[in-house]
Amino acid sequence: MEQLFRGKIDIQDAYAFFYFTQNGDYRHLIHNIKYKGEKLCGKYLGTLFASELFKDGKLQDIDIIVPVPLHRSKERARGYNQSEWIAKGIADVIGKEVCPHLLYRKKKNESQTHKSLYERWLNTHSAFYLQETAGIKDKHILLIDDVVTTGATLLACAEALSESENCKISFLTLAITQQNNK
Repeated sequence: MEQLFRGKIDIQDAYAFFYFTQNGDYRHLIHNIKYKGEKLCGKYLGTLFASELFKDGKLQDIDIIVPVPLHRSKERARGYNQSEWIAKGIADVIGKEVCPHLLYRKKKNESQTHKSLYERWLNTHSAFYLQETAGIKDKHILLIDDVVTTGATLLACAEALSESENCKISFLTLAITQQNNK
């Protein structure tokens, strides 16, 4: 996953638990977490992945966990933010605070599912803003999402977070699309 972001933004680490493919077994798992109310499954997978990383000495220096925010209307319609539930599972393992309101999504984006790399970048560019910069100065932030395809959403969030002085950023997603491994 780190290769996807190399040269685009300065990050500490990037982790993905499994590959997401159109016909793969994990596709249904992600869709159930995202669209069918299986938020506890997201929390469980966050716990499982963080446990694996933590026992390997990873995530030790994280200060704050930040889920990628949904637009208010989308979160209201869905009833939850799947990335926040994944973050809660991670927090249970590493004992750090989840800050779901540090970043806000200021524009309601269209679905990125059928967009090209450039269209995804345009769709997310300047979509997020940082609520407060002082609270994350000199902190290591773990940014959480469910799936990374092109990385446009994580890049846009990281750009907003980097407005704070001297913060470090790492990424963790449950899945990365298989095409990113080629």
